[in-house]
Amino acid sequence: MTAERTPLYEEHVHLGAQMTNFGGWVMPLQYGSIREEHRTVREAVGLFDLSHMGELRVKDESLAQQVVTRDLTRLRPGRIQYAMLCNEAGGIIDDVLAYAVAWWSMPATRTATSTGSQRTRRRVRTPLLMSGAIGR
Repeated sequence: MTAERTPLYEEHVHLGAQMTNFGGWVMPLQYGSIREEHRTVREAVGLFDLSHMGELRVKDESLAQQVVTRDLTRLRPGRIQYAMLCNEAGGIIDDVLAYAVAWWSMPATRTATSTGSQRTRRRVRTPLLMSGAIGR
């Protein structure tokens, strides 16, 4: 299987990033030394390429509460919580950032490990689609 490239791939290479395969995506591992990168982030700014991440919209608040490890009832519109997305047995599928857009919608940003795998996508989407809780 060939790793996919983000729209920023050429820019990462141009800037001298050490590239690696992460969840089926060619991603920058680091630029220069760890010490240089740490100093740059502390003294200037650090950016993270999010274009490999997926989005899952859950429209049923009670279902969203059942599949993540955090209490989403405390999450207000415009706020974000880090949580684990779990399967029916409580096993961790992936980590997510749960965004409260409105009381009826919870987009969750998934990492490349779940967006890059068709099998994982089916495991997550199938029960949620069958319930009508998420859009296609």
